[in-house]
Amino acid sequence: MPLCARCTGMYSGIVAAMAVHLVVGKFAPSARLAAICVGAVLLGGVEALAEWLGWPGTNALRFVSGLIMGAGIGTLLGVGLRALIGRPRRRVP
Repeated sequence: MPLCARCTGMYSGIVAAMAVHLVVGKFAPSARLAAICVGAVLLGGVEALAEWLGWPGTNALRFVSGLIMGAGIGTLLGVGLRALIGRPRRRVP
């Protein structure tokens, strides 16, 4: 299935961030980390919007933009999954 350069970068960034998170696993949920990840996603959105408005982009730029965006998404997913899975379960009487 063919993918565009931005999607390839985004999927690569998600996989790389999730792999780093699984290996390192020391990222604690925090407002600062969330802000960095949201900023990464917004940066990719701004680049896509600029291209849509007529700014000429290249496949390399699209790939890097997608990679940054994917790293932000993957980090948020990794931290969120770790927080959900790592919590002790409450016993229901």
